[in-house]
Amino acid sequence: KSIAKEKAKRNLALLLQLVDDENAPDKQYVDMYLAETYEALGDKIKAVEHARKDIASGRKQGTYVSRSHRLILRILQEDQAAAAIGCEAAAAAIRDFPELPEFRAEYARYLAEMFNYDDAIKEIVVAIQMNQTYTGMEPSLFDNESCHLAKQLLEEWKIINKNKNNIKISACVIVK
Repeated sequence: KSIAKEKAKRNLALLLQLVDDENAPDKQYVDMYLAETYEALGDKIKAVEHARKDIASGRKQGTYVSRSHRLILRILQEDQAAAAIGCEAAAAAIRDFPELPEFRAEYARYLAEMFNYDDAIKEIVVAIQMNQTYTGMEPSLFDNESCHLAKQLLEEWKIINKNKNNIKISACVIVK
């Protein structure tokens, strides 16, 4: 077994003790830590369950407190059929962390997956602009490489959006 899995199992046991301890310090962060621990152990269902509990309890003070939003979006990226759910999750992340450009970019990506290029273009432009002036306390993962990729997507989406009425689909079915 890997050391990371062993540490995650140890952390899970400690966190579960904290859940029952009424006097535990930093109890407001337990669901965020449980979500990350369950993800490390490969239990995505419990990870999302605790991330949602953390999000539902409201935004916390400090840095790296957007981790539950990031976890849900990361797990949803693995599911190609989850565009609508991902769109909702990204919108919730924007609601709680409106200053983070990566959540806008993620929202734009889901909008594009649902063929809503008009809104996707608007959101990715906002993400690119926000990245240029970001000075928030919560660390942003929207770095120069992400911004460059966002600009490429913006150009692709503009072309698709411009030509969307000219796209034709043909099908040929050979039957007996």
